Amino acid sequence: MAPDQDAAENSNAVARLEEKVVPSKILVPVDGSAAALRALDFAKRRKQDAHGGITILVLNVQLRLPPSRYVTRSMIKDHYGLMATLALRSAKAAARRAGLEARFFSRQGDPAPSIARFARTMNCKEIIMGTRGRSRIASFVLGSVALRVVQLSGVPVTLVK
Repeated sequence: MAPDQDAAENSNAVARLEEKVVPSKILVPVDGSAAALRALDFAKRRKQDAHGGITILVLNVQLRLPPSRYVTRSMIKDHYGLMATLALRSAKAAARRAGLEARFFSRQGDPAPSIARFARTMNCKEIIMGTRGRSRIASFVLGSVALRVVQLSGVPVTLVK
């Protein structure tokens, strides 16, 4: 075998090994709902099937409050913290009960773009999220965060009912 060909084969073998060793990340957006907890459970099973090569990132996104001259910035910051704590509490408890290691984050903004941006920034390979189970008419009128995430995301999105 020629030295150049041998070096190329070794390089390909190292690249394949790195793909197996580098853990992939799954993002699970949560809002405190039962659907979000089902998505977290699904992510747990996905991690078990991969024999631990996956990191679970759990994200809560709080809608930004409109500015007000009656509410101070510190009050708004406290509100964001409280709402994120409440939304993440059930996810943390579910992860603890299941023995699931996960990292928890919160952000403020429009949920769908924030989720897609977070997934891109954190190099997530997949997003697993719950759906609220609205009727077609309600989803059409009210919109759906899950459907917008599917549209905005550059990675596969698994919706859990």
